[in-house]
Amino acid sequence: MSIRTFSASVRIGNWNEDISLDEDLLKDFLEKREKGELLVQKSSRFKQNVMQKAELSISTDGFLHFGDVVMLLNPENSVETLSNPFPIFGNYTLSANPDESAVHLKSHLTAPCGVSGSSNIKPCARNAFIITSMITHCHCNNCIAKVVFLFIILSPQCFRTLFGKECEVTAHTYLNSHKVEESENHWIIVTGNPSDDINTMFDRPKPPSEEMKENKCVE
Repeated sequence: MSIRTFSASVRIGNWNEDISLDEDLLKDFLEKREKGELLVQKSSRFKQNVMQKAELSISTDGFLHFGDVVMLLNPENSVETLSNPFPIFGNYTLSANPDESAVHLKSHLTAPCGVSGSSNIKPCARNAFIITSMITHCHCNNCIAKVVFLFIILSPQCFRTLFGKECEVTAHTYLNSHKVEESENHWIIVTGNPSDDINTMFDRPKPPSEEMKENKCVE
């Protein structure tokens, strides 16, 4: 075992090269920081962009239209069933879940992109989706649009994302003994609130008549 016999002020070995290397590293760090190219800066900027507030479309006729901006929300399902032995408490929204490499290469969300269930129910760039059509046939300059419905469920399986711990979203249909879809498959299409630019229609209080009906059903 070698024992150091020199004081800390004594320079040994390739001390000049070591000092030059440290200076280059510091210079490179300061240059990247000034240009906003540090990983922590890119990550912060990326998260800030994807969490930016989004404006949901307001339905004036009670219908949804192509081009509308909406959220997909899975309401709280705390009932234990055979298909849901570990109930998930709280409301979750379908949210874009970009790969970690996106932080290094991009500043905004781009498609294609994975999805997950987030407990953040405030409209943002990450959980607001535009309703679009899928062109399946074209004849005589008339395009026929087809809407594809995916039977997605919110899974109790959780995993780590860039935004923290979130739930897995898979494609499956759970049916009870009456061949009726279980709550895991129930998603609410949330639009904007015409009387409140802060909250959504999901946050809007229910009319007294509906609350009375629900109370009677419980009794």
